[in-house]
Amino acid sequence: MTVTSLWLCNRRWFQPSVAAHQPFAADADKEISGTVGKWRNLDEEEGEKVLKVKSWFVFAFIGVVFTGWGLHQIFVIPTYDDHWVWLTTGNAEIVDYIKFRFQNHGIWTAANGMFIMLAALTGFRKRELWAWGAMAYVPVHIILLTTQFYWLFFITIPLVLMAAWALWVTRRQLQPRTSNRRGGGWLVLFAFGLLFLYFAYDNFFVVPALDVHDPDRGWAWLTTDPEIIAYIKLYFRVFGIRVFGFAMLTLLTAIYGLREGYRSAWKPLWLIPLLLLVHLLLWPWPSYIPILIVLALLAGLGLWWAYPKVDGVES
Repeated sequence: MTVTSLWLCNRRWFQPSVAAHQPFAADADKEISGTVGKWRNLDEEEGEKVLKVKSWFVFAFIGVVFTGWGLHQIFVIPTYDDHWVWLTTGNAEIVDYIKFRFQNHGIWTAANGMFIMLAALTGFRKRELWAWGAMAYVPVHIILLTTQFYWLFFITIPLVLMAAWALWVTRRQLQPRTSNRRGGGWLVLFAFGLLFLYFAYDNFFVVPALDVHDPDRGWAWLTTDPEIIAYIKLYFRVFGIRVFGFAMLTLLTAIYGLREGYRSAWKPLWLIPLLLLVHLLLWPWPSYIPILIVLALLAGLGLWWAYPKVDGVES
């Protein structure tokens, strides 16, 4: 047998073997690529899941920011004795009036912050529908405040983007649940939301349009200085935005949370009677004390009436 014949025989013997193994190699390549693809998809899904789970931290952080801002206005700003010298020229009566108004600011700012924080820690963390709807107002609220405090845009705009991101990544995994102890209880809290809404309208539109010499609500008893009056009216517009924020959170929580039986929506609404009672400590008008007490009791009664069930069983 010649060398050529041996080479041909070996070539015929090896060729079928290689051809036979080609399908197995192709299957192996497919299996490896499929496994890698699954790992990549798994990593992406896990990353997305982590982002969605942690997104409630965004609103918790925003709630802490607003709460801290409110406490600063209640306790720290009133200690600034020379802060308004450029405006009041040392008039003690005007300074005391401005300090009192800033404390009012602080109460509602802190209330908004605590509401946002409670909603984030309870309903939004569980991806409940009511909390997502209530938190959807938060970036709008921050934008409204930015229209008055435009020089704080470097803080407010990042907060708006963070809130928008948290809402976007959680929009498809909401978990609604319906059950309620008594169907009409949520209407009481809804009525308080409407009351706050009117209060916001009055402060944002009506009060700044008043004449300084208005016999009932003007400031002629305090000052007629146009610069000071403009400053006071700016305060009332900002105050109206803060009250409007609490009103919207109350209305959205009452409609989409308490009415549908979310236990987590019941908790932040306790801020309503608490907010009313805190005003008893700061407001200098004794004639308002009975009204505030009655309203706080009505809010507490409405919350008791609307106490939700958990899976149809009272807890």
